[in-house]
Amino acid sequence: MTSVEQILKELPKLTPEERREIFEQLAELETQYTYRPTPEESAAIDEAIRSLDTGKGIPAAEMRRRFAAKWSR
Repeated sequence: MTSVEQILKELPKLTPEERREIFEQLAELETQYTYRPTPEESAAIDEAIRSLDTGKGIPAAEMRRRFAAKWSR
């Protein structure tokens, strides 16, 4: 029996709290290299979404043009 098979066999024997702890550890392993925005970045993203929702956005082509003009020098 492989280690994975052994672990899977034992999981039903654990309490819900123990399973939750294992779940959280696995989730942390999977996301440890995932970028997480700072609170300030999240606030800026939320503000941008609200602005777009009120029709204050610009077309993607215009954004690309502005970006290229600023950063391709």
